[in-house]
Amino acid sequence: MYAMDYMITTNGISSVTSRTGDRCPVSAAEIIDKEMEDLVKESGAYTFFSLVRFTAPQDITNLTESSIEESAEDTTTESGGGTTLRESNFNPESIVKDLFPPRIWDWEDKTWRRKVDLSPASREDIRYLTKQLDFKLSEHMAQKTGICQKRRELFTQLFEELIRQDILTCTERGLLLLRIKNEQKQTLIAYQTLFEMSFGYGVKKMCQEENLLDEKVIRATKLEKEIRELNKQIQDIKEDLRRFQQEQDDRRDHAQKLHSEELRRFNSKNIQLKLQLNLMPEEFLPDDFVKAEN
Repeated sequence: MYAMDYMITTNGISSVTSRTGDRCPVSAAEIIDKEMEDLVKESGAYTFFSLVRFTAPQDITNLTESSIEESAEDTTTESGGGTTLRESNFNPESIVKDLFPPRIWDWEDKTWRRKVDLSPASREDIRYLTKQLDFKLSEHMAQKTGICQKRRELFTQLFEELIRQDILTCTERGLLLLRIKNEQKQTLIAYQTLFEMSFGYGVKKMCQEENLLDEKVIRATKLEKEIRELNKQIQDIKEDLRRFQQEQDDRRDHAQKLHSEELRRFNSKNIQLKLQLNLMPEEFLPDDFVKAEN
């Protein structure tokens, strides 16, 4: 669409010439990323993507450690010589370099280095940054709600990039954003510590409850055994009571039977005696018996 043979940056706004000859705003960051795409793949820098902008990877394999240290010191001196945020006298480049030190790594027998980008961002760069964020969220399938580690990492990188941009354009506002980030980090650490403590307390209580549960299971088993023994005793007592009642009933029936037989025998004997007395002459009977008969 555009003939991107050359790009002009004026007052922080990058633009290219369209085919109609008009100047059209573009994202300098997007153009630079496309230009150094092959170098990023060659250096292996794509393995640790970050939304914070860094310069093109630099091969420092042939440089000695002292040369690398001198280069880092020269960079700090050129940007203001500050080693801390308080000593930098609000020098934006020094603050940015203190916050984002150079990245040094080894890839395929070579040593590479990337420094933080010190160029301010334009409106088109912000739009390009938004596209990068959306693409990475979709690529990593980050959850839109709830706890998602990858989404938190990407938004942390986004916040750091916004801090970098604000420090370069308005140092005071960038430092305020940095304080907000640090406060948010401390709050997150506090919540994480609280979660770990509560989780540990929960595990402790669960172990205690498990121990109590084991004791309760043992006690329940013991009580069930006692209940079975008591039920057995109840059954034995009931059986003894039934047997005793049966014996008593048998004794009563036997006694009643004996009493009935004895009564019947006495009645029969009495009847016989009466018959004998009635058949006897009166002169042989006692006077008392005769008087009683009369």
